Amino acid sequence: MNELDKVLQFDPLAAAEKTTGRRSGGDTLTGLVGMQIAARHNRLKRAALQEAGDSHFSISVADFRAILERLGMTLALELPFHSEKFGYDDTLFIYAGGGLLARFDTYHGDAVNSANVYYCWRPHGSEREWDLFSSGGWEGHPENHRHGDKLTPEQDAALYWAGHHDAREGVAHKIGRLRDKGAFLDPWPAPQFLWLCHYGDNESAPTDAGSTEYYGRLCRERLSLLPAEVQAMVGGGVR
Repeated sequence: MNELDKVLQFDPLAAAEKTTGRRSGGDTLTGLVGMQIAARHNRLKRAALQEAGDSHFSISVADFRAILERLGMTLALELPFHSEKFGYDDTLFIYAGGGLLARFDTYHGDAVNSANVYYCWRPHGSEREWDLFSSGGWEGHPENHRHGDKLTPEQDAALYWAGHHDAREGVAHKIGRLRDKGAFLDPWPAPQFLWLCHYGDNESAPTDAGSTEYYGRLCRERLSLLPAEVQAMVGGGVR
């Protein structure tokens, strides 16, 4: 584990509990100490990521786009939108390439609001390093496979991790670690969950059970706007 890994994985609340010797739940002193440690840690983390040329909270849109391009992605969609609620003109960006798809929306023009990067990845060997991942799961199991069934070496080698990361903080570091330990699949073996929405979409979302279909329709529509090679890369659809 290098120094940046240590900074990114540091847990301020655990450090506060170690300092006070008390559990954080309901303990005022531990909570206050945790807030102080977290504030200092956030400053250190931002400085470390800036020095590494990586994404961090409050990064400019231009710098964030440059990082995605350094990771081998190119612009696939630029979709302007207007927020009636906040009165801002913002943009949904989608970048793709090399088995990666990233989406982010801006806020107030030059701030990155939310950002995610999606991928299907296979390790070089059979070793599983869980700290490489944040969200997702292993896929590619044999038909009729049940949890707990033992896999043959060939079946195990066919598995891949379908996952995604919050890209606002340390995205180049996260993707770099995955590249060191395995390979991103291009094309993806099967369509995956993709969130291709922006914060302005929430203003027209139904408040009942129809919201799932509403957001799903938007994601499918935006996938159809992407270049044919990007649609092919992500398996031709949205789960």
